[in-house]
Amino acid sequence: MPLPFDWEYRTADSKSLAAKENLSRKDAQDMAITLKNYTDTARESLKRTQDRMVRQANKHRREPDFGTSDKAFIIKKAWSFTDRPSDKLDFPFTRLSFKIKAMRLYSYELELLENWKMSRLFHADRLRKDSNNPLPGQEYERPNPEIIDDDEEWEVENILSSRIHYGKLQYMVQWRGWDPNPEYYNADNFINAPLKIREFHE
Repeated sequence: MPLPFDWEYRTADSKSLAAKENLSRKDAQDMAITLKNYTDTARESLKRTQDRMVRQANKHRREPDFGTSDKAFIIKKAWSFTDRPSDKLDFPFTRLSFKIKAMRLYSYELELLENWKMSRLFHADRLRKDSNNPLPGQEYERPNPEIIDDDEEWEVENILSSRIHYGKLQYMVQWRGWDPNPEYYNADNFINAPLKIREFHE
């Protein structure tokens, strides 16, 4: 029989229960009350701890100055790929800004390129607003592809890495005018870049 919330509740025939059984029920009710008090205290303590952690985190968190439909640059901190000799020599932000589609708590979903393989959701601390008012010479436009045999092709600036995937040779490349892309492409996509392939393997 489940324990009622009214601790003074007694069954109709409780008077006929043996003294030992009455004592056992009283002990069980006392234990249930004690456990409930412990649970309430722990819940309140956890809530205070969480609130304190949020306040401490917010002390070092900048207030976002962007929202849905704005454009923002992505901070490339801790990205594992770069076309520079080291991360410190790389651009701190993506060279292109991306439109913010939606906000989810402290994170934002961006409209990224179709071949983007990483997460499309970024914490506010990883974004910087695009002012849409660049200084002369600061505006950066995406290069248009070349049309070769009715196909769009982009210029290969450097080949960054290679691998064998399911028996096929693949390359990770830096496309000229674009930010580093972590995706690998099959080698037969680079028949028009023989010099870059030769430079990579030398």
